[in-house]
Amino acid sequence: MFFLEEYEENLKSVATVNTVQSFWAVYNNIIGPEQLQLRSSLHFMKSGIRPVWEDPHNENGGAWSFRVNKSDSQEVWRELLMLLIGEQFEDVVAKDDDIFGLTVSSRFNSDIFAIWNKNADSHENSKVMNKLQELLEHIELQSPYYKVHKDHAAFKKQDANGKD
Repeated sequence: MFFLEEYEENLKSVATVNTVQSFWAVYNNIIGPEQLQLRSSLHFMKSGIRPVWEDPHNENGGAWSFRVNKSDSQEVWRELLMLLIGEQFEDVVAKDDDIFGLTVSSRFNSDIFAIWNKNADSHENSKVMNKLQELLEHIELQSPYYKVHKDHAAFKKQDANGKD
């Protein structure tokens, strides 16, 4: 699929972090969502998992998505990253599920956040959005929804080597 190939060609790995110290070294020295160009994205994914629906790790998963005002994006990005690296999602996802990563995508008036998970069948048993609304109670999480990756019109299954 041409669109997927073009998208993946534009993905650039900035850094790999293995410790809290290396995370902060990277976080403090790269741009945040407030500096992203329009229609650009930042991804923070577990090692070996590409931020594409068709990645074999992601193909049975989905993502919780929501928008926030641009003025809140930097705080939301930081708080979501803290939840992820602090393993604070473990108590709010189903036992057979896992969070694989986070994405923030810059749009005109707001930014779109996505929290990627492993098992779409388990999303209804999670309390991910409850935890976010509790943590970010002073920020409006606009239009929250969950979408299964396979339900995207452009989804195309790949083999283990990432080929269609």
